[in-house]
Amino acid sequence: LEAQFLIYAGRSDEAIARLRNVLELDPEYWFAHQFLASALIEKRDFEGALSAAGRGRSIYPENTRNVSFMIFALVGAGRE
Repeated sequence: LEAQFLIYAGRSDEAIARLRNVLELDPEYWFAHQFLASALIEKRDFEGALSAAGRGRSIYPENTRNVSFMIFALVGAGRE
């Protein structure tokens, strides 16, 4: 949840660092992958965002938000 506030405050670098720390502790935490994708989109790291959202989707396929982030990343990367 803290990462979400950091992203909204324009502090994406901090959010990315914290989310990566969380994922080191629990690589299956789909919610962290979802917010990592969001933060990476903010930084225009579309390939990284696609990877994070794809991982989140593979863990929790019922969550459509990860699919949305995958689409944003694909469009941002010019891979429509």
